[in-house]
Parts: sequence; structure tokens; C-alpha cells
Amino acid sequence: MKSVYLLIVSIFIFFNHSTSQTFWVKKTPLFDFLFKLDKPISSIFTMDGYEQFIPIADGMFKYHARKIIRNQKGLYLLVDQSGQVYQATSETNDQIEFVRVDSTYFSGYNGSSIDFSYRDTIYSLGGYGFWRMNGQLRYFSELNHEWNIEKINEEFPVNEFIYNLLPAHSKLLYVQWPFEDEATGQKFADYRVVELDLDKKKNTELGIFTKEFSNLLVKATFPINRINLPSLHSVLIAFNSENQYLLNFEKNEVYRLANTKIKDLFYGNSKGVQPINSFEYDNKIFYTLIHDTTFSLHSVPISINDFIKEPFALYEPAQSSETKSNIYIIALLTGATGLTAFFFRKRISNKLANTIKPNPDINTNKNQLEFNAIEMELINKIISKSKKGEHFSVEEINSTLGLSKKSFEIQKKIRTETINRINHKFKLKFNLSAVLIERARSEDDRRFFEYKITNENILLMESQVKV
Repeated sequence: MKSVYLLIVSIFIFFNHSTSQTFWVKKTPLFDFLFKLDKPISSIFTMDGYEQFIPIADGMFKYHARKIIRNQKGLYLLVDQSGQVYQATSETNDQIEFVRVDSTYFSGYNGSSIDFSYRDTIYSLGGYGFWRMNGQLRYFSELNHEWNIEKINEEFPVNEFIYNLLPAHSKLLYVQWPFEDEATGQKFADYRVVELDLDKKKNTELGIFTKEFSNLLVKATFPINRINLPSLHSVLIAFNSENQYLLNFEKNEVYRLANTKIKDLFYGNSKGVQPINSFEYDNKIFYTLIHDTTFSLHSVPISINDFIKEPFALYEPAQSSETKSNIYIIALLTGATGLTAFFFRKRISNKLANTIKPNPDINTNKNQLEFNAIEMELINKIISKSKKGEHFSVEEINSTLGLSKKSFEIQKKIRTETINRINHKFKLKFNLSAVLIERARSEDDRRFFEYKITNENILLMESQVKV
């Protein structure tokens, strides 16, 4: 009987310890400031693997990132990919107590998720695990001490990358980076900007990064430093020593950091000492430094005067259903107007035909069959690649036609019209049923087309047209 009693007590102690772990953490200037703060911090940027804070013995999570959350209810530490949540509950002269408040059972999922607090509820968006990147929105239930799912209108798979949390506007604006779905092979080729309405739990795609801004990412040094700046309705990101920008998603604007004092914070030290655990409070950037075990807290004022506006936009806006409807209405009205004008001109022409005889020496069709300069440039470029056994991509056509900065719908419309016009002229000019520019599905991504001109048509064009 005594043995059974000891077994029961041991099991109770084991499970109680596993769900109610307590850690006493050294009271550093960073934690002392955050613990005593009476206001929430919108977002605190930590860097994976540098500071562990809580010395978890479980080897699975020993080096996983510890994420800091500070809302009106208190100071929290989250362990990435584990679901574990620790709350600061008390302090001594030199220590702060963190108590585990969750009862998470499963782990190994939602790695590198976007974790934040909104209206004193802790949320987690996206993350990677079990061969899948997801776009789920989850929240931590203080009542049940576990994570629950929130329903959203549309899922955009995302990892922690670039995001801007604006609690006063009830918005989280984030970027979905290019990736390939391992389960389906579907490729997401663009940097997609999404706005999450935190009240309505509604995702809205705002657009994709412009070519100018995407080119900056190629030069980026990872991990990318970022600081959420709600006072400027923006996020500050540092790609490298020369490229540090303020991104305003709401206004679709980009500003270059011009203040060298702030600029040198990120890459000014030859020993690689950079700011970490950075956040904005009271119009200042607060931060500690990598490898500083004392966690001394530094600060520097920040304002819009520290930046210079760039001439390019952050993203190409996506067309909403309302915008598309307006385009259809305008197209319908334009078509009706054009049809009316056509019949009017035809009626006038019929009247004039009775009195004016046409000049048989004027060949009106000849000029209409000639390829214009833009069409010839496109034909020549496709021929050049076709001779090498290569295909011409959609992006190359957009670039040739000057459509790179246009919306997706306009690109598709003008691209299709141009190719159809070229093929129509080719058929009439050479009295053929075949088209000049052929298209086929891309082998790399079946969602997209590639273009080519056959050897027979190349020879025909070179013999009859100056290419």
C-alpha cells in the first residue's frame, strides 16, 4: 500500500512539474525595465539563438528562440515552436520569477511564427512544421491555459520575416516571402504584402513588392534587423550597412534612413556588435547589444526627420473586386460608346461613297500589316532566344512592353493584345493559319506560360521582314 501511495505522489509531482515550471532569471536592466513598465510594447525584436533567458533543460528546445511579449497584463516569454508560455510573476532584489502558465502537450510546429499581443491577448500567426508553412491565426487562452485557433477569411502561409504591428489601427501588416509548398509543389514566387484586420480577423492582399524594392532584398544580410515603430506607423528594417529603410505599408511608401547615428547602430562595429531585444517606447528605440551579458539598456530618439522618402513605392497594389467591377463598367461604357461611334461613321461613309470614288492606287491594308517598332523589338528578342533553344518568359515580355510597374490585370491584358495582334498580322501577311508566337506551359511552374517562335517561322520572317 505504501508503494502505491509513493507511486501516485511521484506521478503527481512529475506532471505538476512538467506544466508548472518556475525559473528565476537574473534581473537585468532589460527585464527590470520591462517588468516594471505600466504600458504595453507593440513588438520586441529578438534574434534567434542569441539569448535564451530561460535555461530549459529539454534538449529539443535548448536553443530555440525566446520571444518577449509585454502587454498591459505583464511580461511574458515564449519558446519558439513549443507553445510554451512563461509569465513574470514576482521579483527579488536581483531576480525575476517566470512561471509557466500553459499546458501545451504537442510541439514541433509553428516554428518562426509571428508572435504578438493585441488588446492584452497573445497571438501567434503562421509558422513552419511537419513539412508545411501555414497561415493560421492562434491565440493563447488564459482560461484554458492552451492555444486555440481563430477563424480567418483566407490563409496566407507566412514565417516571421517583415511585419508591422499597429495596435491603434487594429492591423498587422506582414510579408509572405517566396516559397514552395512541399506537399503540392506549388510555388509562390513573389513577396506578397497582406493586411490582417485584427478585429474582423480578415486578411486582405495589398499587393507584391515592386521590382525596385525586391532588388534591395538580394543584397540583404540575414537575419534582417527590424524594429516596429508604431509612432511612425511603420517598421524600420536593416538589410545591410548601406540599406536601411522605414516601410509604411498603409501609405505604400519607402524611406531611406539618413541619420548616421542610428544607421551605425546596426553595422557600425567591426566586431559585429549589433542591437538586439529592440523596441520602440516613448518615441525612442531601446535596445541591448549582442554578447553583452549584463543586458544594459540603451536608447536613441527616432522621428520621421531621420529619413528621406524614396521615389519608388513599396508594393504594386492588388486590384480589389470593387476596382475590377469599376474596370468592367468602364469597359462596357467605352465599348458602347465605340459601337455608337462606329455605326455613326459607317452611316456617314455610306453617304459619302455615293459622291466620292475611292482611289485604287492607295493600299490601305499594306500599312496595317506592318509590324510597329515595339512589335518588332518583341519579335526580335523572342527569335534571339528561340535560336538558342530557350523560351521567352512572361517577365521578359512585360519588360519589353514597359509593363513591369503595371498591375497584374493590365500586364495580362496588354500582353495578350500585343501577341494576338502580332499573330494576326503574321497570318494575313503570309496567308498562313499558323501563329508566329507560340506559347506553352512552363516546365518549372505550370501556372505560367513561356513563348517561342519555331525555326520555320524564323526563316520565313528573316526572308520577308527586316529583323
